[in-house]
Amino acid sequence: MRLIAIGALLVGALVVALLLQVTSHTDPTPAPAVSPGHATSVTPAAPSGTSAVAGPAVHARAMPAAHAAPSLAPAVTSPSPEGGKPKHIDTPTDILRWSLMRAVRTSEPAVIDCLDRAKAAGTVVDGRAVFGFYVTETNGKAVISRAGVDTSAYPDAVNTCIVAALSGGELDQQLPEGQTEFRVLRELIVDKGTITTYKLKSFLAP
Repeated sequence: MRLIAIGALLVGALVVALLLQVTSHTDPTPAPAVSPGHATSVTPAAPSGTSAVAGPAVHARAMPAAHAAPSLAPAVTSPSPEGGKPKHIDTPTDILRWSLMRAVRTSEPAVIDCLDRAKAAGTVVDGRAVFGFYVTETNGKAVISRAGVDTSAYPDAVNTCIVAALSGGELDQQLPEGQTEFRVLRELIVDKGTITTYKLKSFLAP
């Protein structure tokens, strides 16, 4: 009986040892702690050998490629003529025009005197008039002669006075080569006795 009891104890010891060995090799996953009153959702682990899918695929928006700012083409400048802008050289006709303009301007004080005389006499001078004269070459000089009235709205006495204001004298320049005479017109506009325009109108070879 003693041997049977000892055998039973040995068998029991072997069984306990086997149970402890099995328990030591088991790695149970502890359940997550759940606080009272809060529901916790547990996402099941993906089976081994397969890739876990976190959710629907999200496509990253491609940013537009930055374009480099266009480079400006270098300004093209045309070469300037050597020495800058060519100097204008007056022609003989230009020289005659300047000389005639100076002659008309020089006679303006005499024309103003004619208007003042008319005003003093109670004569109203108003409107436009054109007076003509000739420039001829005499002894190598440009001489003013043969002055007259081309068209005028002024009284005769005023016309005669204005014609005499530029009916003689010489120009400060000669006539162009090959020309011996020019017909010149000067324009006068008066507004109630006051000159508003007095200028060279034209000059032509007859």
